[in-house]
Amino acid sequence: MLEQDGGLARARLNTLLGRDPGSPLEVQGQYSPPQKLPSLLDLEKSALENRPELAMASSGVRQGETRTKLAEKSYTPETAGATTPRSPRRRRMSRLREPSSTTSARSSSRKSRKL
Repeated sequence: MLEQDGGLARARLNTLLGRDPGSPLEVQGQYSPPQKLPSLLDLEKSALENRPELAMASSGVRQGETRTKLAEKSYTPETAGATTPRSPRRRRMSRLREPSSTTSARSSSRKSRKL
């Protein structure tokens, strides 16, 4: 059977080279099979790791996790640096920005409004 496969391979090679399939073909060198073949467990592990269906399923899981994270983020407001109009920090910041003369004018106008 090995001889028949070798003859078929020679005929195919001759055809690819554009020659008559029956023409003689010299083969140089010796082929020696690998000394140690991988174990059945290693082959099964490699087959499972390289299955396109499993890679697609794994990718789908990662996409779903990413979509879930994005959806969760869209429900929570971004409040970094946000202040309310009555917050003490905002009052302090407005005092820092205003010149001292306008600050006293504003404070007196606030007092007059309360009366």
